[in-house]
Amino acid sequence: DAACPASSAACTAPYLWFTGSSGWIEDRTWVLDICTGTLTAVQQKLADAPYGPQAVYPLAQTDDGRFLVRTAYRGEGEPYDYGLIAIDAFLQGSTDYTPVQMLA
Repeated sequence: DAACPASSAACTAPYLWFTGSSGWIEDRTWVLDICTGTLTAVQQKLADAPYGPQAVYPLAQTDDGRFLVRTAYRGEGEPYDYGLIAIDAFLQGSTDYTPVQMLA
């Protein structure tokens, strides 16, 4: 059994991210829920990625159960677009992000 006990302190932030590449063709990302042992392939792709498909991946997890993710590339030297999304929705493949404006 790959899951940790639900009572474990590790289950307060139970997600591990794995990234890899199939070469120059495509980045791949998976999310492991360490409380359930469920491994989910991330389907969402970064919009306007300059070097082929790049998976969206989280930068942070909020206290209210959302991931902060980069959603779009805007060009060399330009800031990315960011969004917040419920973890369950993200793991189901949703791209219904709430836009976030990052301060410079």
